[in-house]
Amino acid sequence: MADDGMQDAARQIRGELGVFHLARGRYIQSLSDFLEGGFWMDAAYVAERVLTVDELKAFVDGHQLSGGSDRDEDENSAWNLDQKLRYLLARRLTRTIRGNESRPYYPPEWQTEFDTLAQALQTGWDESLLPQVRVRALFAAARLTRAHGMELLGTEVGPDWHISDGNSTGALSAEIRTHQNFVLMPATSDELTRATRHRADPEVRFHYRYQAAFLAWEAAKLMENDSEETASVLCVAGSWLKGRDPQTADLFYKALVRRCGGTAMGAEADRKRWFPQIEESDMTFGAPDGDSVNTSLEETAQNVMEGLASEFPVPGKSYSVHEGDTLLGIAEAASAWGVVLKASDLLKANAHLDEDDLQVGQKIMIPDPR
Repeated sequence: MADDGMQDAARQIRGELGVFHLARGRYIQSLSDFLEGGFWMDAAYVAERVLTVDELKAFVDGHQLSGGSDRDEDENSAWNLDQKLRYLLARRLTRTIRGNESRPYYPPEWQTEFDTLAQALQTGWDESLLPQVRVRALFAAARLTRAHGMELLGTEVGPDWHISDGNSTGALSAEIRTHQNFVLMPATSDELTRATRHRADPEVRFHYRYQAAFLAWEAAKLMENDSEETASVLCVAGSWLKGRDPQTADLFYKALVRRCGGTAMGAEADRKRWFPQIEESDMTFGAPDGDSVNTSLEETAQNVMEGLASEFPVPGKSYSVHEGDTLLGIAEAASAWGVVLKASDLLKANAHLDEDDLQVGQKIMIPDPR
């Protein structure tokens, strides 16, 4: 019991030191104290809202808690806190458009979903690709963001509260540190400025739903008017927001009626003056050959990657050689997915390949070192 009392006292002292250093602008030391004391919410606030991304990344790369190399069942053990901090950094890097750096920090169970999202986004924003390829990629990214946004993009503290799986909100924020409970060591103007600068986009609970909806909006911008597929995309995306934010969802409703009034879904929306009921699992979305098919989230993502591989070299997929391709150019293009590939790697993966005699339409297996 005495040992437990000593441990509790030491933990409490660490927490007080964390507040002390935070109030004096010693943010790195504050984060270290909160972690060593096992105060994860306080540590997450400093890591996510006070430190810059570069400061946090440098800390994660160069720091390990005492005993942090050993797994432990205790949620606030050194090892678990180290893993939580890495995961927080992964999501923050992705939110700040630094996804090319974030993959190693995700837990292994979320790296596959991250890969799919990153590849779909890279494809969707590539203006050199055919519109139909970009549309499928953007909508796949939208659906993945809606389904797993908390795990891939969610903020640990406000506004998403990944710390509680989004089931409840906490009270820790920069604003509350100016509250009467922090008379002795309140937030400085620098802390408040930093916390304001490091906001989610938008700064609302489940902010990734907005990100998902507007990825679908970008997909719809590339699609034809009075198309059932366009109507489905606008209807589904608007429905993601209509319960929590009818005002923003109204943008999608109006686009649905204006652009797709000649479709059954658009006409029904106009009649109801709101979104018709639609089950996302039942919506149709175009296949590469132009037919309409019902696709799940996983099937959509898989279709995106299969369709993309025919147009662009993707690690782990078979690529069809295009006119003007060189082995070096293919390797460099494939390396855009975050791997390092050389022409020699392609030769090793394709035993009968002659780099001086590439044929248009020839299939090449793109290796994936991961």
